[in-house]
Amino acid sequence: MDVTITVGTKVAVSAPYAPSFVDKARKIGGSFDRPAKVWEFDPRSEQAARDLCKQVYGSDGSDNDQPRVTIRIPLDGPNVKEFRPAGEALVWRRYRDEPVRFAPHVVLVAGDFPSRGGSVANPRLDPDDGTVIEVRDLPPGTAQKITDDWGTAEIVAAPPADDAAARINALHKERDSLAARITQIDAELAQMTGKADA
Repeated sequence: MDVTITVGTKVAVSAPYAPSFVDKARKIGGSFDRPAKVWEFDPRSEQAARDLCKQVYGSDGSDNDQPRVTIRIPLDGPNVKEFRPAGEALVWRRYRDEPVRFAPHVVLVAGDFPSRGGSVANPRLDPDDGTVIEVRDLPPGTAQKITDDWGTAEIVAAPPADDAAARINALHKERDSLAARITQIDAELAQMTGKADA
């Protein structure tokens, strides 16, 4: 589900297909480069492209190097043929008689889907009561967008964001304590050495 933005002679946006992104990208001058599979924008539209990515996907790629987040989503909302929070299709059924399919980073953790759902003209997911999916390895911004937009979603495995900062603080304190002790030892040695010389 990663979004990647590369800035050169054009601003290139690589992102999962999302109808809402396509519609708005065209309105800010974007065009799709099929061979490269990226959306291209004039460099002057870089901020607009970044804002659009955040609006649709929850991320403009600037958080791709941050620790990933896992969320769980109860599918008790609208019954549609595809579930597409934050732009990307996570689960879908293309045809009435086709089993539900999952994106690679999505697993079923509770409930299930029937082998068929909806009608020929309008296939649907038709999840059983209590069906829950787990979405893994999300950029933090995307996970936050889904939990904000989809009220019943919850973060179940977030990186301990403060662990690194806490470890750094602990090391600073330990270093300061050791430095203070070294100062005490030096003073004591100087005092003892002075007495010995006298």
